[in-house]
Amino acid sequence: MGLDPRQPCSPRIDADFPGGNISVVSQTAGKAVLRQEMRDTRVWWFHWAFRVRGAAGQHWRFEFADRNVLGTCGPACSLDGGRSWTWLGAEVAQATEAGVAFEYSFPATADEVRFAFAMPYLERDLSSFLALHPEVERGTLCRSREGREVELLRVPSQTARP
Repeated sequence: MGLDPRQPCSPRIDADFPGGNISVVSQTAGKAVLRQEMRDTRVWWFHWAFRVRGAAGQHWRFEFADRNVLGTCGPACSLDGGRSWTWLGAEVAQATEAGVAFEYSFPATADEVRFAFAMPYLERDLSSFLALHPEVERGTLCRSREGREVELLRVPSQTARP
């Protein structure tokens, strides 16, 4: 038995991008229950960021299963793959027994929408900034436990004499 082409496919929710962090607890028609991933920490953490693909023209409810993880401006939202962001506003937050939820109506043309606790500042953002400011020196402060270089930035003094 094949798929019915008249039935929309279930949207895909993932965190497979730089800065992504989410676990899908459950997903049913029009509703997803989510939990922020607790990696590299032994204490509760509020950060989350996820991507939804395949929900164009649909209305969805996103419930968080681990406390209130929405900030004072509500969730951040990007319609262009994370290049620009807007706040959905605190008024979208709805208290739930387990935490908090928000609802979103996906634009009919939105192939991908990203949501996050806050507007992410990623390595590509730093690289773009540094390309515009060659006077800022980039070095390595140390390496993380996983072996990633931790950036060290040196900003030259405007008043110091060489």
